Amino acid sequence: MAPHEQAAQQSPMDGAAHVATRSEAPRTETPEPRRFYGLVKLDPVRASRDFAETVEHVLQHLGALPGAEIEVTVEIEARVPDGVPPHVVRTVSENARTLKFTQHGFERE
Repeated sequence: MAPHEQAAQQSPMDGAAHVATRSEAPRTETPEPRRFYGLVKLDPVRASRDFAETVEHVLQHLGALPGAEIEVTVEIEARVPDGVPPHVVRTVSENARTLKFTQHGFERE
């Protein structure tokens, strides 16, 4: 029987006809998403521009939502086939500390 169809049914108690209707199943609304995640590679030569575009086109929209909590993590991986000279190791390490990197270091592979 279709949801809008009605069927007459006889009550076993009094013999009277009752109209039974089959209602539509309750609609369950799809809940709104509560989390966004994204991973993007930036061109190292244009990282400032690319990151600014990410902020403008993604972070600003999310940040405008009431109660939004946003965490942005930047991961940098550099491989230098001939090795990193000591003065660059020193400069990058000092800058990473000054910029409050939570993790940083150089490795010999």
